[in-house]
Amino acid sequence: MRPSRPPGITRGVRRPLAIAAAAAVGAAVLVAPAVPAAADDAVVTASVTFDDPPVNEGITVRTGDAGRGTWLEVGGLPALQTNPAIGNTYIYNDIDDTLINGGTNTVRITVEYYDAAISGGSWDVTYDSATNPWRALPAVPLTGSNTWRTEEFTVTDARLSNRENGADLRIGTGTSAIAFRSVTVERLVDAPALSLRTPGNIFVTGTPPKIDFTAAPDARVDYRVYDVNNNHVTQGVATNTDGAGTIQIGTLPEGYYRLQATATINGQASLPAETTLAVVAPQPDAANSPFAAAVSHRQLPPGSAPLAALAGDSYYRPTLTWAGMERTAGVYTYPTAWQQQTIEARDAGLAPMPICAYTNPLYDNDATPHTDAGRAAFADYCVAALDGYVDLGNPAPAVEVYNEFNAGFGDRGDGPANSLPEYYFPLLQATYEAVKAEHPDTLVVGPATSWPDLGWLETLFALGALDYMDVVSVHYPGDPPEAAVANLEAVDALVREYNNGESKPIWVSEWGWSSRTGSVDEHTQASYAARAGVIGLSQGVERNFWYDFNNDGLDPADHESNFGLLRNAADPLGALTPKPSYAAHATMSRLLTGATFEGAQEVADGVTAYEFATAGDDNLLALWSTSGPRTVTIETRVPETVVEMSGQSRTLTPYLHGVELTLTEDPVYVIGSADASDVTDGGQFTLTAAGPTLAGDAIQLTLDVDKIGGPRMELAVTVNERTVPVQVTSGQASVQIPISIRDTGLLGTRGLVALVTNNGTPVARLTAEIEVLSTPITVSAGHALREDADVLSVSVTNQVATDQPVGDLAWQLGAGSGTETIGTLAAGQTVTLDIPTTGLTSPGTHPWSLNLAMPDADAITENGSLVLVDPAAVTALHQQTITVDGVPDDLSGITPIDLDADGEVRQIPDWGGAADLGGDVWWTWDQDNLYLTAAITDNVHAQPGLNDTIWTGDSIQFGAVAGAPGEDLTGYYEYGLALTTQGPQVFRWNGGGGILPNGPVDAVDLAVSRDEATQTTVYEMAMPWSELAPFDPADRLLALSFLVNENDGAIRRGWLEWGSGIGMGKNPALFPSTRLDP
Repeated sequence: MRPSRPPGITRGVRRPLAIAAAAAVGAAVLVAPAVPAAADDAVVTASVTFDDPPVNEGITVRTGDAGRGTWLEVGGLPALQTNPAIGNTYIYNDIDDTLINGGTNTVRITVEYYDAAISGGSWDVTYDSATNPWRALPAVPLTGSNTWRTEEFTVTDARLSNRENGADLRIGTGTSAIAFRSVTVERLVDAPALSLRTPGNIFVTGTPPKIDFTAAPDARVDYRVYDVNNNHVTQGVATNTDGAGTIQIGTLPEGYYRLQATATINGQASLPAETTLAVVAPQPDAANSPFAAAVSHRQLPPGSAPLAALAGDSYYRPTLTWAGMERTAGVYTYPTAWQQQTIEARDAGLAPMPICAYTNPLYDNDATPHTDAGRAAFADYCVAALDGYVDLGNPAPAVEVYNEFNAGFGDRGDGPANSLPEYYFPLLQATYEAVKAEHPDTLVVGPATSWPDLGWLETLFALGALDYMDVVSVHYPGDPPEAAVANLEAVDALVREYNNGESKPIWVSEWGWSSRTGSVDEHTQASYAARAGVIGLSQGVERNFWYDFNNDGLDPADHESNFGLLRNAADPLGALTPKPSYAAHATMSRLLTGATFEGAQEVADGVTAYEFATAGDDNLLALWSTSGPRTVTIETRVPETVVEMSGQSRTLTPYLHGVELTLTEDPVYVIGSADASDVTDGGQFTLTAAGPTLAGDAIQLTLDVDKIGGPRMELAVTVNERTVPVQVTSGQASVQIPISIRDTGLLGTRGLVALVTNNGTPVARLTAEIEVLSTPITVSAGHALREDADVLSVSVTNQVATDQPVGDLAWQLGAGSGTETIGTLAAGQTVTLDIPTTGLTSPGTHPWSLNLAMPDADAITENGSLVLVDPAAVTALHQQTITVDGVPDDLSGITPIDLDADGEVRQIPDWGGAADLGGDVWWTWDQDNLYLTAAITDNVHAQPGLNDTIWTGDSIQFGAVAGAPGEDLTGYYEYGLALTTQGPQVFRWNGGGGILPNGPVDAVDLAVSRDEATQTTVYEMAMPWSELAPFDPADRLLALSFLVNENDGAIRRGWLEWGSGIGMGKNPALFPSTRLDP
């Protein structure tokens, strides 16, 4: 996990919470992110205490829209309680207008409430914000601790001008009668308002970054800068002249950075305002670059074309849609916004590769083109689109015919196209002939499949499509980038097979990974962006388009909104400001443009050295590890330059036999004389971190030195400006050097870089990661079976290396509640408590909540639901070990899942019964593994896919998640099993919500055999329980669903499923419930 800043809302930490302003801001104005403020930072305070009568100190209270609330004493204190029985579910609070009224204010709202044991009870606050008079804050669930508790919210956009029925904020309790003791509103020092003076905050090396601000005239403005690994880089105080000024950071090396700025008045500090920036080398000759920018919302946003060129892109991929361009038959219009963007791209040196797409209501009833008339009209529109680029002085060197025809875009409307290659081929042919007649030098590109859909492509190529495309294009959205290698090789092999042994240029017109919540984070997206570029060039991909250049929206959880290298034009961090992937992309493009791929060599498991020859006659190695941190040695006698993923470079000088590097998932580039054969696994130095650690505590590192003979060592190691001597005597074989450094960075994953030096000259670059936590304790709960009785199993864990005192754990499950004493947790200790479900309705869904008191910090809470399933609806999985060899074990004592009787056929309208697709499936288990045995009858076995595309052919997919269905909607796993042209393959598409990485899986033992005589495919699998973490077989409850994909030689026909929640959409609430039985 790599949060790039303290999160706005910390799940489970009930006080304090902070909420960032959600409103879109002007393109250049930034707002403060949400982080807790200090306890003594209020400049204005207003409160009301709910005695009877209430004590108003700047806040006047009004109880509801339908009568009074109830004044009572609860928990030993006077209180005001809502009264839903008479329709009173609100408490209105009006702040004195002389204290706060209008503007945009940073305020902290504190509510004191009684945490009663009310099943499903919760309350919330709405407040009058700058953009919404009824802006809602997250609901606060009751946990049943039966104590007075305090909830805090910090907001940065409070207007508070009496727009909530004459009040400023409102407490709502729904159908629950909840008691409150007080409400306090404190106006805090406003954060500086930052504004960009350089587009996108993208700076060229040698240019000191400058960012303007406004603040209170008497405020001191401090700033701090952090790098891509969340390490502190620099800090300072900006000059504030009458409420305005410029933060002048000073020269920074190439890289990605985050800036935080605070305003302080009379010792009271504001929340920090934030923005991001990147420093890149001078603009290369982008015309020769193999890298390009794809866009999803038809055009690059205004102002972004120069930033794409600065990133090193040569092409951009816009769309001038058919429906938008031809509104009257035969009449073509060119929107003003398109014209402006085309001119901006032209002036920036970007060449267009437009997509001709999709449908038009004037033809084929607005369905995917499927008649000769519709195809001819489509081809004419495509020619007209190309004419428009010529007219504006930016002719398109290439045009892509349609987009992802093999997926949903090829099945629009009520026509018969149905995404079939048989309908794409005549559309391609018609468009190719029309384009070549008018623009003979324009390359025609297709088919832009949404993944390397090998079966679909083979059918298309067999029709003769390669005669009508100059370039073959595919998209690659799969995890991880390395899985693309086999697919790209297979695409090239298909082209050669159907093109008389000759290849054609292959372009990936969409590489892309969304950094949405629950997917890859921004740092991993940057790593993928660089790795994809290297892999593309290693496979001969001549143009690599990143999808897409900028974020399409502001919702961090929305998939389509978060593909960008840059942020959205309305992002609170600044218009088109960089994500880490921008710096990674820019670094890669500068290093690899003009380079020639020379070959790749596997160094170790998960480590491949990609070798390029640069235009300057140097060798360039691209290196990373997909199997965890790993030290490698580069055997060399001359200095080598090491460039980090984000651009920072340093020179290493050989010591003894060479230089050493720690490799992680982030690519590094080594420039010099070394080639791929000079890279060897292992080395003398290894850096490790003792973690996780608490924010503010010293970070403890260890340098392990394996001297492997030789003379006495007199070296030093430097981490974050802390230097420690490294001395190993001639009689020592190895030594451990402890290193302690101050924590000056951000929360989340910290990537620490250590340089081992010999007489001040770096000889090794080592890295270690450590998690920096805001709290040492975690609380979690899951549904388990104990002697066939359902329980809520609660775990309290100390994550750090020191003992930690904790208070009592208050719990509520349904209408029941209780308190357990925990005491002190030793370093790394986990305490588990089982809460019985006695008295709960079955079947049924029952809310639970946990509240762990902390002696020196805010309480930690968690909540969720426990689902009790009718025992008759739970499938038993019997304990039996199998031998994985492709030959079924004797399972005669276990009743299989009979797909003929218990399965559901999906999207196979011409299903021919069990002989077409059917069979039996057994799930068994032991303490080490989950086992699958499947005997699938299938009249034709076809599997054209590899790795992440195996679902397109005959295969098994299954999903699993701990507990009962519906309890955990994000932590599920999804796997695929297939017999491919490269042998049995296991692929993971979802790794428990980020617990395990997506990609090929080596830890699972799989054997698949095919008997053509009986038309039966046997699958046998042994999956270690670690591949379903955190599921523990002792807990016994597992939601499990599976399906068998069907392909009879061309494309996926559909599937046969047991359960649901996979094929028609991912929903683990639809997985059947299973139970591990002896």
